[in-house]
Amino acid sequence: MVVDQTKVVADGLESASESRDNSSRWGWLAAGLFIGFGLAFLLFGFAPLPTSPAPEADDGVPEVTEAGIGEVVPGFKDGIVAITTSDGRTLDYSIWPVGGPSYERDVPLGTATTREQVTFDAGGRRIATMHFVPGETFSGLAVGVPEAARLVDIGVTGFAWHDSIPGSIAYTTFEDGVLSIWTMDIASSDPELFATVEADGGGLAAWGEWGFAIQDQAGQLVTLLRPDGGEKRSEAGRLLTSHKSGWLVIFDGEVKLVGAVANNRDFGDRFAVVGEPLTAAISPDGRKLAVLGEAGLLVLPIEGDSAVVQAEPRNGVAQIAWSSDNRFVLVPGIRGLTVFDTRGSRLDYVFGDRTVMGVAVLPVSG
Repeated sequence: MVVDQTKVVADGLESASESRDNSSRWGWLAAGLFIGFGLAFLLFGFAPLPTSPAPEADDGVPEVTEAGIGEVVPGFKDGIVAITTSDGRTLDYSIWPVGGPSYERDVPLGTATTREQVTFDAGGRRIATMHFVPGETFSGLAVGVPEAARLVDIGVTGFAWHDSIPGSIAYTTFEDGVLSIWTMDIASSDPELFATVEADGGGLAAWGEWGFAIQDQAGQLVTLLRPDGGEKRSEAGRLLTSHKSGWLVIFDGEVKLVGAVANNRDFGDRFAVVGEPLTAAISPDGRKLAVLGEAGLLVLPIEGDSAVVQAEPRNGVAQIAWSSDNRFVLVPGIRGLTVFDTRGSRLDYVFGDRTVMGVAVLPVSG
């Protein structure tokens, strides 16, 4: 299915609770689905994932480091936050300051319904993840601070954190040929309807000051919308990431940069070494592009020809995070987190006793 017809027919002036009073999607059906979701979560939310034992010292006691991440990884100037699991059943909010040992807090989400990655907002302090209910065709979106993330909607077809405003998230639902765009900011208690778009399906893939990007269900067409929700144009391919500058990274046989308000830039087949691309991330300063694929990771300058980093990390969830100084690239693995130094050949492997479901950095000044 493609999203090849877009037309805004409403804007965001009414709250989700008000608009849903007039929608067949809610009412008793929604109440029943929420109850079903809750029961399914209680019954199935803690199914185990495959795990491996934590590394142990010679005396059989798991190793614990009291050093800060800035001491373990020379030159690293940010704190690290991650959603992890050590037992394959429950999730933890792992915090590792620049100076001092890492520690964990409980996350009220289980692993059985959180099979996909957990993403952090632009500030690295709030999380969002899709929840899938065993035996059901609908999915839910959980959002919030890690210690109190909650279900905000069901039937969600796609979501995206705003790529420059911390705490702001948008998502889409689809019914009867209409794709609805909902938004929430850091002060919101409920989502608000922003716009409705006539479409053949698909879901939100990216959001920023430049507008919205809707990915079709087949992963073959990206429809760009203006900040007000009006249609701008379409680009062939599958969206990998966006950047606050307005650059979008799209894979259409080859990795390319598409400017939401500027010209496109092609890399030819230079990213072919990573295999089928899984995700990408542009450095905060907009000068480097990291692409993670089934066969490895490659970091290239957006302007220039020389490779910055090429490696084959032990891939886990498809996610990349940059340090705030544009130097380090973080990639979650099946177990642990790989930290690449783009200024040299150093590679560090941390959180080795945990499966990392999502990661972000917290600048010391932030």
